[in-house]
Amino acid sequence: MKAMGVTFATSSMGADHTSGAAIVGRIPRQDRDYGEYLDNEHKLDLSFELQVYTAVMDSMGLCYFIGPSYENMELIANALNAMYNLNLTRKDVINIGISILKSELEFNQKAGITQEMNDVPDFFKTEKSYPHGLNFSFEKSELETFWKRLEDHEF
Repeated sequence: MKAMGVTFATSSMGADHTSGAAIVGRIPRQDRDYGEYLDNEHKLDLSFELQVYTAVMDSMGLCYFIGPSYENMELIANALNAMYNLNLTRKDVINIGISILKSELEFNQKAGITQEMNDVPDFFKTEKSYPHGLNFSFEKSELETFWKRLEDHEF
């Protein structure tokens, strides 16, 4: 729930639930702890990683139901290598996703859609959601700087 809100607020494609679908049980990396589903802890990273991996999957024509994950980036590298006689690594494939997102964000910037616009409607912050009684509780500054992770995030 919390990471899905981050995806809605930050997606380079608008509030697109498929660009980093942080649904229950979906984690981008099996060896990392992204905190409890209903807490804010680590949800910025969870959404970011899912958005990078989903960009890769979208560019390959793969459905995100396969699972956008660090582990699957290795499988995608292997598939591309086998099909096109390449020598890509997992990191190379992840960099494809990063490059795509940078291009989308650059397009948005030129279209007048800035990082300062990363947010959700006010009622997400003031009205409690059913059934958990939660609201969106990330600071605007966290959302405005969300994409700085493209430069220094450790995958």
